[in-house]
Amino acid sequence: MTIYADTNIWNELCDQGVDSAQIEATLVAKETRLVLSYHTVYELLKTFRGSRAHARLRAAKLFSHLDAHLVGKHIMCVHEILEVLGSEMHAVAGRIPAPDPFVSKHDLTEMISEVRRLADGDFSEQADAFVTERRGLSSAARSGQKDHTAARADMKEKLRAISADKLQAWLIDSTATATPTALSLLSGKIRYRFTEATLDDSLSYARAHLESRTLRAAKALVRADLYFNWRCAHRGSIPKDLYDDMYHVLGAIYCDAYVTKEPAQAEYAHLLLTPATSIHVYAPEVPIAEWLESLTPQRAAALS
Repeated sequence: MTIYADTNIWNELCDQGVDSAQIEATLVAKETRLVLSYHTVYELLKTFRGSRAHARLRAAKLFSHLDAHLVGKHIMCVHEILEVLGSEMHAVAGRIPAPDPFVSKHDLTEMISEVRRLADGDFSEQADAFVTERRGLSSAARSGQKDHTAARADMKEKLRAISADKLQAWLIDSTATATPTALSLLSGKIRYRFTEATLDDSLSYARAHLESRTLRAAKALVRADLYFNWRCAHRGSIPKDLYDDMYHVLGAIYCDAYVTKEPAQAEYAHLLLTPATSIHVYAPEVPIAEWLESLTPQRAAALS
């Protein structure tokens, strides 16, 4: 079983002082792995730039705790969602039998080295530039999507006509086949990831993705864009952290479970993910290690 943990879950593991060796033994015995993402590392990096006193000490503590977990066998890392899309494209082209969303041992070793440096409080200019660039992409995506929706009055009215109770069915229908909207959105993602791809090539790959019954990331990316547009049309404004939160949700597309402390994410996570990924919201009344164990297949079966 693979459990994608939102950044707030990693914070909770640190704050509750969860022993990495103990939780490793528990999860590995139940054939369960916690999944880390590069996006989580980015969000933890932002702690170094916090305005509160001792922000850098807090960040170093978080990365020190993360380092202790990363050396265990209970941790996996997932690729960025556009890299997962690239892996799906290789599968479509027949270069690999199936997409591989998870990071290789070599790349994970490189991440461990970087995390150890950060655990020592070494927030370099390179790391600072990475945070700035990533924040800029998030802000641009949020404002760009809003402006795009506002500029298309016809699209805005169509989206407003879709009620909240019909939203899930609409998202599923919109990505069940190669609809013009889905093709346009997905080909744009493909050309962004593969800048050398022609429009015809990107549309051909997009059609193959949308017609597949097994590939998940491509359709999830389209559903995310459609949901973002729908939310802009219905609410006018977009929460500052929605883009980053959705990025987390998308990262879990090939995982068995997605866990977070944010109840609001449960409002839309199921709209982006497939039924193959269960969604769980953590409440602090239960120790985090015990709660994570309760999600494992053997424990869940025993409690049922």
